[in-house]
Amino acid sequence: MSGIFFLGTTGSLLNIILFSRRKLRQTSCCIYFLAASFSSLLSLLFGLIPTFYLLNNVYPGNYSVVFCKMQSYVTHTSLQMTRAFLALACFDRYTLSLGNTYLQRFATVTVACRCIPIVILSCYLIAIHLVIYLDVVNSSCGIRYAPALIYNSVYSITTISVTLPLFMFTFSLLTLMNLKRRQKQRQQMNTGLIHRDIIRDRKVFFTLSVQLILYFISTALYAPNIIYTTITQNMPKSSDQQAIGVFINRIALLLIYIYPGLSFSAFTLSSGTFRRELINLWRSLPIHCVRGATVTPHTTTNRRTLNLTNNQT
Repeated sequence: MSGIFFLGTTGSLLNIILFSRRKLRQTSCCIYFLAASFSSLLSLLFGLIPTFYLLNNVYPGNYSVVFCKMQSYVTHTSLQMTRAFLALACFDRYTLSLGNTYLQRFATVTVACRCIPIVILSCYLIAIHLVIYLDVVNSSCGIRYAPALIYNSVYSITTISVTLPLFMFTFSLLTLMNLKRRQKQRQQMNTGLIHRDIIRDRKVFFTLSVQLILYFISTALYAPNIIYTTITQNMPKSSDQQAIGVFINRIALLLIYIYPGLSFSAFTLSSGTFRRELINLWRSLPIHCVRGATVTPHTTTNRRTLNLTNNQT
């Protein structure tokens, strides 16, 4: 878990720096990646730092209602924002692949900058029930009101494991089909400019696909864990069942942070443009700007020339 936290926070900061650079921020898809990097960093800070504190101390949410509500609320909404930005990136690539001039207007930086605040506000409003119903009961932070617990389970499974993955998969598949169709059409024209356009579209789609695969891995156990926890919450369990439940819960928790923790590595491995910008960033650091002064060796010939010049003077 500590490795995920270190890689995630460092990688998210580097993602923010790189996607803020002029070359990358001119692409609408990269704007969504930039926003997702911010929300990923926020989820790591609010989600994992209390987990590390819990190793040797009492979890503050077990006795502080304010901490219980805010830590869970901010962590959940930050992760939801990351998923929503990835979904918008999929739709962005889809509209661009259509070749329709009107629909391509949605794949612009201006539209992306307008969508991001809407997503942020929507995520905060949709999950407001966490602030209302989360409470400290019997020295534990959680939702104790049964209808609210069922609603939260259905809401979480529907958005995280059904709606968003289905949305991403559908538009990714449609984008791939559109790219293949456009490639066949453009190959008949046989121009170098169009060939470069095809390569660029496929590279961006490949980068997005790697991010989606990482996301699907991170949510693989989320729905089964939520369903199992909800069903067995009030059921008597043996010590073995409790140990299995705790183990599954920890694995599901670890997987949830796989995407925020490894997104930078995925960008680096899948995108040549991202790697070049990373190299340029490294070369622009002050340690590469300081050049050593050139020192001319003081040889015997130099000394003789200097002495002759002095004598002539």
